[in-house]
Amino acid sequence: MSAYAIMTGAAVPEGADAVIEKEKVIVRDGRVRVMCPVTRGRNIRRRAEELRRGSKLGVRGAVITPGLVGFLACVGLQRVPVHAQPRVGLIVTGDELADPGLGPLPSGRIYDSNTPMLIAALRSSGILDPNVSSVKDDPERLDQEVRRALRCCDVVVLTGGVSVGDHDPVKRVLKSCGVKCDFWRVKQKPGKPVYFGWKGRKLVFGLPGNPASAHACYYQYVYPCLRKLMGHRRTGLAEQKLPLEHALRPDPDKTLILRACLIRRSARSWCRVLRKQGSHMLSSMRRMEGFVVIDPGQKPLRAGSPVVFQRLTEGDG
Repeated sequence: MSAYAIMTGAAVPEGADAVIEKEKVIVRDGRVRVMCPVTRGRNIRRRAEELRRGSKLGVRGAVITPGLVGFLACVGLQRVPVHAQPRVGLIVTGDELADPGLGPLPSGRIYDSNTPMLIAALRSSGILDPNVSSVKDDPERLDQEVRRALRCCDVVVLTGGVSVGDHDPVKRVLKSCGVKCDFWRVKQKPGKPVYFGWKGRKLVFGLPGNPASAHACYYQYVYPCLRKLMGHRRTGLAEQKLPLEHALRPDPDKTLILRACLIRRSARSWCRVLRKQGSHMLSSMRRMEGFVVIDPGQKPLRAGSPVVFQRLTEGDG
């Protein structure tokens, strides 16, 4: 019998059928003493052992993860066709908004929670570099920002100024910019005054200014749109039916989109609707794991009734 010294990753010499780790042999006076059992094929990587000729390398709609990048590189691929990440513009409106961290609030002002919240939502949805701007309730300035966003972005998301108040100019400005309204106002709570329109291939969403409404409308409308544009197979939030922890009364006319979390009881998951559901309130976000969606006109739901739970998870296919 004969043995060869071989380095990790090198081609196996002709006739060799096993590789023994260096730390498991003793070399002395030109002879090799093997300190472990030797089986044929030990530590040898065989040609085509992972994939056969004709095997598919990927799945249409798969998310390009670091692991998938490594796999594609290991079979010699440098480029693959992918869906382009849409360019998203975020325009936050409101005279009353003040940046967090800039000291005590002046009278009549509130901290701007929509901007950081929606930036975080966009990034967790795969939009890593949204184009963000803040605009006062000034129609002329808003018109300039909307036109700029429509030139450079595929999707434009506005918050605030979309309702019926004297200082709600968004719909008028969008119309003047040539955006065609598809719908405005939906029978849901929160988020009734949500807006959607388009100009050519550019899509425009107008979210309510109340932060909980903006958050709910983002995940019900903007999120599925962005995932569709990025080629995901499942566009909306992942859904499952779970028992309700406490009794709940549906609204006779509106779909309820309720912040909720999961609890474990009797070795199974239950859905708990959180307190503080007001559209201006964000304290329930501390425990929120998803939404419970209740269709209108149902009979009162008892504890244990199955409800649709939409889990807030990102990044999957």
